[in-house]
Amino acid sequence: MVLCGGGDTVMHGRAEPPVKEMGLIQNGQKDRRPLDSHFGAWVVWVDEPSPFRVTGYSKSGGMLADIGCRRLRGRYKMGTGQRPRGGVRR
Repeated sequence: MVLCGGGDTVMHGRAEPPVKEMGLIQNGQKDRRPLDSHFGAWVVWVDEPSPFRVTGYSKSGGMLADIGCRRLRGRYKMGTGQRPRGGVRR
């Protein structure tokens, strides 16, 4: 059985082949797990309504990706700590 409360948040995405571990950072707590997915798909579920970060790590432990998510007026807003590539400007 799968249960989900009203204040839960789910974030999902796709990782490039070099990403071998995923991490979740929330409220000063860090959790890293191996990414065991043939297609690179990942899902993160948090049950606390506070900002969190999802990170991706290489086989050697180097950080390859960092995505932040913060609560904004009842909804979550996602963003990255890096500027978009390919000449895209905001």
